[in-house]
Amino acid sequence: MATHLSETPKWLQGCLSLSGLFGLFFGGAMLWSGIRRESGVAMIIGVLFILLTVPWPIYFALVKRARARLGDPEITLKETLRVGESLSVDYAHNFSRAVTINRLIVQLLLRERVTYRSYDHQTKRTTTRTRIHDHVIQEVEEPAGSFLPGQSLHRHFNLRVPPESMHSFSVRHNRLQWLVRIKIDLPRQPDALITLPIQVLPEMASEA
Repeated sequence: MATHLSETPKWLQGCLSLSGLFGLFFGGAMLWSGIRRESGVAMIIGVLFILLTVPWPIYFALVKRARARLGDPEITLKETLRVGESLSVDYAHNFSRAVTINRLIVQLLLRERVTYRSYDHQTKRTTTRTRIHDHVIQEVEEPAGSFLPGQSLHRHFNLRVPPESMHSFSVRHNRLQWLVRIKIDLPRQPDALITLPIQVLPEMASEA
């Protein structure tokens, strides 16, 4: 299957980029005002606003450029399994530009999502909280290397849903979800992430 690298949500990128623009203008105005009035406090506030907000849009631009350079890999795996069944993950990546990848890390995750509801008798309000916890069931890694345009990277990974594990499960306030997460370890950059859901049926595999 063709797979797209995970990115920061667009809404969050937009909010942080807007905050960067606001910080640039507000911080610049405060800095200029501080210089004109010889106010050290205004100058410090202006510099702090610029330092705290402006780097975010620059960071997202650099990450987006790096992801475009890397391109999207092809991932092949079985999307429906039984408890105790083995899972093969094939990773293929054709590069149109020169890139360096330190290593590939493949994780089998069990994600637990629990929603709590509590009622406050004083305020007469109901509060809903959702907690998500990822359990790393298995992790394997393979070294990669440096690649020229036209070269490709192929790796094969073997995972297994443990026989004693719980199958996929979803009700109103509780959910257990199985995932395969691939981390592409890049030098001097945040990891590129691929997260793929799989369905584990409430059946025991014969190989278990």
